[in-house]
Amino acid sequence: MPNIDAIIQALEAKTGFEAVQVSATEWSARLMGRVPQARQRPHMIDGVIRHLSIATKNESWAMDASKVYFVPEGKTETFYSWRLIFETKNPETPLPIDRVATLIMQAPVSTAHMGGRPLLDGAEIRLVGTSPWRQQGVNPKGKGAAPLGQAVVGPMRR
Repeated sequence: MPNIDAIIQALEAKTGFEAVQVSATEWSARLMGRVPQARQRPHMIDGVIRHLSIATKNESWAMDASKVYFVPEGKTETFYSWRLIFETKNPETPLPIDRVATLIMQAPVSTAHMGGRPLLDGAEIRLVGTSPWRQQGVNPKGKGAAPLGQAVVGPMRR
């Protein structure tokens, strides 16, 4: 089995991907793995897959990415793992492992930023062209934006 550590290390460094099952031949590499909850960066692995899908159009190899869904024994929740397959397009040419790893590391970071800081889930973004009063939420008359569950629904008192 060829040494595909460069691909595994690039995926781990870029996305937090942990390889669980690995198999490789001179012409292909097959990885099954996960991104642990503590290091979960789903947007990063999506960005790498998107980048590789575009980049492989001009390469001597191709990539196939998919999710494998399963319910572990003793659990009721559905989990998934990533299956990444890298194959040469020409059976006479070996898989260029270093080139695959380089393209993984060149994938752009696809996080949303505002004012130089990463946006967190639930962060407010001011709507362009709106006045400051629009961001204040509910006014003394009970009108305006309110969190789900606290908003008045239906006829209001006057």
